[in-house]
Amino acid sequence: MQTSYLTIMDSVNAELVVKQSKFLGHMSYVKSKEEAEMFIAKIRSEYKDATHNVPAYSIYCNGVMYCSDDGEPHGTAGKPILEILKRENIYDVCVVVTRYFGGVLLGTGGLVSAYSDTCKELIKKAVIAKRTLCASLNVVVDYGEFNKIEHFIENYDVSIVDKNFSDKVSMTLLIKSENEDEFKKLLMEKTAANLKIESIGHLWERVKI
Repeated sequence: MQTSYLTIMDSVNAELVVKQSKFLGHMSYVKSKEEAEMFIAKIRSEYKDATHNVPAYSIYCNGVMYCSDDGEPHGTAGKPILEILKRENIYDVCVVVTRYFGGVLLGTGGLVSAYSDTCKELIKKAVIAKRTLCASLNVVVDYGEFNKIEHFIENYDVSIVDKNFSDKVSMTLLIKSENEDEFKKLLMEKTAANLKIESIGHLWERVKI
């Protein structure tokens, strides 16, 4: 199972002018088909006077990919955008390219290039991020054991989400799922198994790269 993939951090815009036609690109980070459809509706509402609003999106976890030519000749608009996303292996994104026709026909090849190039410009401007599958762990130890492992935990590739000091030390940790088993084993060894550690779920975390 793949445990990480590329996405973007924030929304970006780009603009290209090709033979008097204006192409306005919009790209947004989305986590679901529903969020993608909401973004498409938002752009269409903002640019309702445009000749075309061409959408494409790719959602990793659901394996959903969608595109539409929105009135452009078949295969000349939405598909080229989606192909760029697939080629760059970028997921959880929705792209809408708005076109204002400038009076000069571009032909099928010209349209494919224009929509592809607009998507490329969006990717150039975007801050690329990685979504990584992480395990959420609950660790409970005595104070003596905590003193032994505190430095190790803070210097391991793990995030301390929460730390609570009562009769014992309780911590919620977030670690890459691929490192989960090794980390648990090391903690057990360092405390001679004198701790309680359990997995409380998995989630995808997004980090700028």
